[in-house]
Amino acid sequence: LTVTGVQTCALPIYVTIQKSAADEFSRLLRSCRPYFVSAAAFSLAINLLYLAGPLYMMQVYDRVISSGSELTLVMLTVALVAAYLALAGLDVVRARVLTRANVRLDQRISPRILTAMIGRAETAGARSQVLRDFDSFRGFVTGGGIHAVFDLPWAPLYIAFIFMLHPWLGSFA
Repeated sequence: LTVTGVQTCALPIYVTIQKSAADEFSRLLRSCRPYFVSAAAFSLAINLLYLAGPLYMMQVYDRVISSGSELTLVMLTVALVAAYLALAGLDVVRARVLTRANVRLDQRISPRILTAMIGRAETAGARSQVLRDFDSFRGFVTGGGIHAVFDLPWAPLYIAFIFMLHPWLGSFA
């Protein structure tokens, strides 16, 4: 960059530092990829099991009410309870996998954050902001935010399922 005939290199260095930090963060997230892939697989199973309730109700209206069979109702209810227990178990396992990803992120980046905090020549409040930012990110990885990210791709499937039930319901969804 030239500014009024003087060549300055501050901006390219800043861009290099920013790019290096982005590359480092990208490598950090790639190191946790197995955890995220596992969580995505559990999300697939969880989201398929979310369909158990609506399918149960459709089967009750279709088979039990028309035939009056109590045995069919009992068996459908047992299948629904088993599906909900499996859903709860998978949700707990997904949360544990994401907690392990959080621990791995924490182990890999905490020394770097502490070094950056100590190396800054700013006030204590400004230095601790880095730690608060990382804590917010960790809270997202183990909290409900990441669960919503994993569940988001399934929304079109649910809307398509609702459209199959009735076009008006699908339009409303």
